[in-house]
Amino acid sequence: MALTIFLGNFAGAWLDTKLSTSYLEETLTLLAVFLSMYIIIRRVNKFNAD
Repeated sequence: MALTIFLGNFAGAWLDTKLSTSYLEETLTLLAVFLSMYIIIRRVNKFNAD
């Protein structure tokens, strides 16, 4: 989970500097948080189903 969020933040910061924008870091970090939560919920549901 932490790695996914870190990579989203890192990629957003890198894209912000490359493209001279100011919103990609926050956007990609938020998407990484949602993706991490989705993965964890899916794994917990699969674990409970077994």
